[in-house]
Amino acid sequence: CVADQCCSQWGWCGIGDTFCGTGCLNGPCSGNGGGNPQPTDTSAPPTNPTDVSTDGTCGSDKTCPDSQCCSQWGYCGVGDSFCGTGCQNGPCSGNGGGNPQPTNTDVSVPPTSPTDVSTDGTCGSNKTCPNSQCCSQWGYCGVGDGFCGTGCQNGPCSGNGGGIPQPTNTEVSVPPTSPTDVSTDGTCSPSKMCPDSQCCSQWGYCGVGDGFCGTGCQ
Repeated sequence: CVADQCCSQWGWCGIGDTFCGTGCLNGPCSGNGGGNPQPTDTSAPPTNPTDVSTDGTCGSDKTCPDSQCCSQWGYCGVGDSFCGTGCQNGPCSGNGGGNPQPTNTDVSVPPTSPTDVSTDGTCGSNKTCPNSQCCSQWGYCGVGDGFCGTGCQNGPCSGNGGGIPQPTNTEVSVPPTSPTDVSTDGTCSPSKMCPDSQCCSQWGYCGVGDGFCGTGCQ
């Protein structure tokens, strides 16, 4: 890196503890450097990001689209994993603290701006839900807090990106009966049916497609 920037232990150029602290590879490191020799070559001079990412990756020279944040690992997305500690650009909320080792959930699939509309009830970083439904953190389309609340990936989300407990077997162990109530929060059960011809999945959430109407549908 040049212009007094540090090369972080993950191979990204920047300034602050995230780049110059523990594990810093080269540049004006303030950490212990982990015993890495000073390289002789320098990378391209970093500038204020001018390019907009089209593949879900980002960095010191490439910003994210649609007001997404560039995480310390170089991927675009929203929520604390991207806009929190170590965020490189975008609407960051973190303070650039130390770099913990990324987990599989942080870097497993580079999030991009969704371009496809789901036809099977599943969704994700590259596929939105139809009819103003939300994409839950589990990758299914639906409405209510179970989909639009905490961990919602896209759509009219109302949550803050935290975790939703994984459904347990107790939620699906009761034999189905004729439902009498209609769900208003995106959850369902043998006694509570889903609105708008949606299916009640084995995990107790309303939605459409194989993820809800297939195996285990209540």
